[in-house]
Amino acid sequence: MIESTTTIPNHQPCNVVFLHGAGTGPWIWEDVRERLDRPSVALTVPSDRPGTNPERCAAEVLSDPSFPARDPVVLVLHSLAGVLEAPLVQALGTRVVQVIHVATVAPPPGRSFASTVGFPANLVLPILFWLNPRGLKPSPAMLLRQLGQDLTKAQQSELVARHRPEQGGLFLEPVPSANVGVPRTYLLCANDRCVSPSLQARIAKRLGAKVHSIEAGHLPMLSRPAEFVEFLSRAFGWHAASTSPVRGPRQSVQALPL
Repeated sequence: MIESTTTIPNHQPCNVVFLHGAGTGPWIWEDVRERLDRPSVALTVPSDRPGTNPERCAAEVLSDPSFPARDPVVLVLHSLAGVLEAPLVQALGTRVVQVIHVATVAPPPGRSFASTVGFPANLVLPILFWLNPRGLKPSPAMLLRQLGQDLTKAQQSELVARHRPEQGGLFLEPVPSANVGVPRTYLLCANDRCVSPSLQARIAKRLGAKVHSIEAGHLPMLSRPAEFVEFLSRAFGWHAASTSPVRGPRQSVQALPL
């Protein structure tokens, strides 16, 4: 586990930047953002661009007019957006005070999403993207089985209707070969059928992240929004507590033994 080395003074604003995973969009964060008691923005991750890779995609995210132009930021990355951590932190530098991973696949330096997931994805995904040059999209049945098992019927319908095809760049291209020295927290989705909990646990351990588990599938921001916001508040508290003098007993945090 790593401890934060940066504090945010109470008078200094801090923006939360939400980045979605494959095939979804900023819409998955709407309920969470309405409940959150701090400024935030949810941006489009342009993973459906032909010829993209983690660095180009991160540059597009940073060029979005809605991306905070100044002040510290907390990055909240979901699933595929884990590949953007290194290029975003490299570009933003000390503005990033914490990265919160939500069931992400965050590759080691110089590795790709597919190679991090391992067999058979590292063999199958290149073939599938080659066979689908206009983009790869799971069938509705696969989508609901892997992502929608704990969503309401209305949420399931929206997920199927709004899910978009993906290009292979963020799945197949490596992240920068640089270590990222930033405080991290990882939300492990214990009922996830898309990114296995065991893989999530290994990634969180490698990242040196503080870990919290939630009894949810791959989209806890939709299925458990109130609990998700509570987790975020506690994650912000973990960050503050790691550098602030302790005047009394610290709040216990549910963590997984890794």
